[in-house]
Amino acid sequence: MNKALEYTVLGALLHDIGKVLHRGEAILHGYRESHKEAGYRFLRDLSLPLLAEFAKYHHEEDLRGLREEDFRAFREVGEEGVGDILRNLLWIVCEADTLSAKERGEEERAFRPSNPLISVFSEVRGIKSEEVGAIESVAFPLNEFGMHLLFPKEDYSVSGKEYEKIEERFKREFKQLVDEKMLHPDKVLMLLERYTSFVPSFTTKDNDISLFDHLKMTAAIASCLYLYHEDEIFTVNLINKIKNRNEMKFLLIGGDISGIQRFIYTITSKYALKYLRSRSFYLEILVEDIVEEIIERLNLTRCNILYAGGGHFYIIAPNTERVKEEIRKVREEANEWLLQKFGGDLFLALDYVAFNGDALKNFEMNGESLWNLINKRLGTLKRRKFADILAKEPEKVLLERGYEHNKKECDVCKRAVRKVLNVRKGEEIVEVCEVCERLWHLGDKLPKIEGFLRTKERGGMREVPEAFIEEIEMPFSHFIFIQGLKLPEIRKRLMEILPEGSIFIKNSLDIHEEFRRFKVIPLFIADYAVKGVGEERGEEEKISDLDEIARRSVGAAKVGVLRMDVDDLGKIFSRGLQENKRTISRIATLSRLLNYFFKVAVNLVASGAVEGDEAEEFAEVVRDCPRLRDKRENIVVVYSGGDDLFVVGAWSDVFQFAFELQKCFSAFTRNPHITLSAGFAVFDAKFPIYKSAEIAKERLECAKNEGKNRISLAELPKWSKISVGACEWEEFMRVWNEYVAVLYEKDEEGQVKLSVRRAFLWKILSASRAYAREPERVNWLIDLYYYFGRMEKHIGERVLKRFKRLLSLKVCEEPQEIYRLWQPLQVLDMAVRR
Repeated sequence: MNKALEYTVLGALLHDIGKVLHRGEAILHGYRESHKEAGYRFLRDLSLPLLAEFAKYHHEEDLRGLREEDFRAFREVGEEGVGDILRNLLWIVCEADTLSAKERGEEERAFRPSNPLISVFSEVRGIKSEEVGAIESVAFPLNEFGMHLLFPKEDYSVSGKEYEKIEERFKREFKQLVDEKMLHPDKVLMLLERYTSFVPSFTTKDNDISLFDHLKMTAAIASCLYLYHEDEIFTVNLINKIKNRNEMKFLLIGGDISGIQRFIYTITSKYALKYLRSRSFYLEILVEDIVEEIIERLNLTRCNILYAGGGHFYIIAPNTERVKEEIRKVREEANEWLLQKFGGDLFLALDYVAFNGDALKNFEMNGESLWNLINKRLGTLKRRKFADILAKEPEKVLLERGYEHNKKECDVCKRAVRKVLNVRKGEEIVEVCEVCERLWHLGDKLPKIEGFLRTKERGGMREVPEAFIEEIEMPFSHFIFIQGLKLPEIRKRLMEILPEGSIFIKNSLDIHEEFRRFKVIPLFIADYAVKGVGEERGEEEKISDLDEIARRSVGAAKVGVLRMDVDDLGKIFSRGLQENKRTISRIATLSRLLNYFFKVAVNLVASGAVEGDEAEEFAEVVRDCPRLRDKRENIVVVYSGGDDLFVVGAWSDVFQFAFELQKCFSAFTRNPHITLSAGFAVFDAKFPIYKSAEIAKERLECAKNEGKNRISLAELPKWSKISVGACEWEEFMRVWNEYVAVLYEKDEEGQVKLSVRRAFLWKILSASRAYAREPERVNWLIDLYYYFGRMEKHIGERVLKRFKRLLSLKVCEEPQEIYRLWQPLQVLDMAVRR
């Protein structure tokens, strides 16, 4: 990255930094220094005179007022000619600032520094056709990034002390980067994510764009404008060209890995759980490798990544012929590698659509969402897999997929390969392909991995200490996984083997002192897994296998599988925001918050490790959830990110987790238009996990087809004349708390025991099934009348009173209440089995 471009990106990232620096004092003392003055003074005091100019001059009225002698002064502080072209760079950032958020300029007219960041979810509407209730306008507390921000607040007002706390910490860490001459855009971006993710970009009453997303998108657009105009950047008067919003200056690059379902879920080995986790993580780093390669080749930064995860990504880039050619090359090179390694099972669809500056107002071109346009292009590519390679070298595709050469079969993934490796797993020897051999230990070690290195160098494992525990090849690099990031010898070895590589730090926004000289990238991973202790003395803890997990269940020793995702995600992004509010910064905020939930909050809920002030709030949110035991932790998160998840564990814990996560998601979004659906299934530990994943997916689809915002816990019996199989979340919890909760209690060991005779449970279940078979008849009702009368002395008064409500037929209601008891009572029946 040349100096002019680096200054442009840094100037865009820091142009509004004064908003963090002046609001606290304004609240506490009423002092009104503008954010431009505050940012300018802060950067000048750190001997960053050129960057200070971006903080002072990023509004058009200020730039138009500059005189020639002002620009002559810029040249005196210029570095490598940057001062000579600073006028154009300032106009680029000014234009990018305007394009990234339409709300620019309202700050000065409505400066209320105590106004918080309103949740962007408050702006989403029109997704559900039916009446779903009021949308609450809630705000995020002002603090650095953390899970205490999981639940937004009502009637929240920012204090001056909160701003001063953020300001003090940001200044200290920013100064360290400056003093060590490590002020790279990606490091500044990481620092801003930590400290400005929940700072409002503007202090208007209803502002829902974070300062972080505004700064990030401004930097992304500015880099595109610079690279688009790079050949003429030394032109004396480039202002009109920079401000031309009709010209197609931008590209939305989209990437999608197809074949994910087959790659992850076709594992048939008895070690499937470990392989599922490692394979889903493998796809995460595969995407990261491709994304890093793209932004390196295009001379961009992490600012330009709109989203990356779950097998797909989106990047904003300049619309130049060089960029288009590089995208074509990356697609071909990646697919040649994928074809060689996976025989065509995985394929990268990579394409782009062009758009102009005006499209950034609503992220639309010619009335159609840019998301729809790029996804159509990707869909076309996925229907024509490896067409580029087939056109040039058809024999290569046939050779890689041909069974005359691939005569071996991997015992784990069942893929035909040319070569297998004999690997000892316990007492048996299995034949595995190269990829499965590499992924064997990764599933166990994933929770302990603190980060990984991305390097173009091969054979790094021979040169690094024991803390570097695994190396995996990717299309464009090698990833070396690290355990023990803070060990003293790490920094020295990194300097020897990784002069130009990147360091990914897992689930942290801390820029450790040891890594400041390298490119540091945060990577959030939902990787919680219950541990199992090895039988041999001294053996390290490993992830429990399915047999052990099943034994930890309440009641029946079974495994639970959960698939879950956000309903109508495409609609939320394409039309959920009002037409005049679909700015790129708001879209970025919405995407990032959803990703935070599935990457970070899921870990917290799965582990039950909510502590401090948030513990009481979490307990209140999940208070009404079905609860089979107090401590629920026997869960393995196979995958979670973007908008969906796949979880395996003790069936009782996974069942409970599903409802707790749904309640947390509802408390996070506070919007009935944004909902989750889920498919839940229970299996024997020996049942193939890939089949259980398929069944859970089918139940998820059932929940969506029946109206969304539901959980499907069982397959609808063929004999049922009622076609409703999934349960609305709130309705299930109401039935559970009204009827089921009075039927059981927990003993000292945490096991569930019925408070009634088991015959009572079976009688209600029998009545529910009888109604489902013949809903037009009332035999079930007559049977219950007779049964309750005969057993009145043997059933507790509290229980009997509760269940006698079932005897009141609701003529206009379909199905009757008795039917709603079917699935909750089946769950209880499993919980009391021995």
